[in-house]
Amino acid sequence: MISNRKFKIKRCIYCMEHKVFSRKKQYSQFSTEHVLHEAFGGFKNALTLNGEVCKICNSYFGDTMDRILTRGTYEAVERFRTGAKSLLEFEDFVEQNIKFFTKNKQPVLNDAPAKLCVVDNQLKIAFVPHIAFEQKHKMEWIRFNEQELLNSTLPDSDQLTGNWQILANTADEEEKIFSLVNAKGRNITPTGTAIPGIVPVYAEYRIDDLVKRALAKICFNYLADIMVEKKYPEFLFNKYLDAAREFIRCGIWAEHEIVEPKTEPILGLDTKSLRQTNGHLVSVELIEEHGKWKIQGSVSLYNTFDWKVNLANHFHGIQIPINRGHHWNISSLNCSSMKSVQRDLTVNVWQ
Repeated sequence: MISNRKFKIKRCIYCMEHKVFSRKKQYSQFSTEHVLHEAFGGFKNALTLNGEVCKICNSYFGDTMDRILTRGTYEAVERFRTGAKSLLEFEDFVEQNIKFFTKNKQPVLNDAPAKLCVVDNQLKIAFVPHIAFEQKHKMEWIRFNEQELLNSTLPDSDQLTGNWQILANTADEEEKIFSLVNAKGRNITPTGTAIPGIVPVYAEYRIDDLVKRALAKICFNYLADIMVEKKYPEFLFNKYLDAAREFIRCGIWAEHEIVEPKTEPILGLDTKSLRQTNGHLVSVELIEEHGKWKIQGSVSLYNTFDWKVNLANHFHGIQIPINRGHHWNISSLNCSSMKSVQRDLTVNVWQ
């Protein structure tokens, strides 16, 4: 690192390019990176990286993986549910990685598409307005929403039993579906059939590479915060971290899985169904596995789904203490260390 009174030449921990860092933002090629994206809440004592992530990488992450994680996932739903994001901004939510479906013994009501919406300033689940036709010789119903009715061809009548149902939330939605079907040359008459009571809904959450990369970045950022605090920032450019770095930055798959589901919760007294907190948890530990030492991160947003992040599979060098964890408490809006994970273990660091 080269420096003078006003400027320093530092390396970005992701692209590893040397760039100018200055405390004056207008002169710096680096920007502040939050260890945990600030979209998940504004916390006292929140962990941030200054002069570690360049503006280009920060901007790229914000426009890609961070955008999906914060706007199109289960965690994005939790942002609205917990008040981290106002329901007035619900239009930002995109059902990209999460889909909702009904679950019911009646075939016409089973696997019907549903959607998240805001009604009377509350999060609600509603039907995606559509028509369902019963198919002959099958215990299935084929469904067409508004867009599909405009762009698709309806099945031949001889493939159907003649039973059908419009699933909608309002009379206006029902009338629109009815009109679109008639425009296709199908003369149907509205039945006015009421949907009985409460229909259970389940969510299908797809974890793609962009979401995994966002989760891995949280743990890599957290490791960076540890190393900067311990005055070993150069360790972040260790070749054993390159697999995780390239996965986060470019989506390049490593020989080993970088992000995997954890078999156990992060907090020792938690169970799969009972959790001590609904806050965010991040930790990094030194793990011995099959005779190899590895750096393993753990992350759980809203302490729901638990993920392990394999930051480094094996390495050699000088040892310093590393194990640490933090809790972002969404009730008190405070970020503090998790004492229970601060065991006296060490990690090898290249000097």
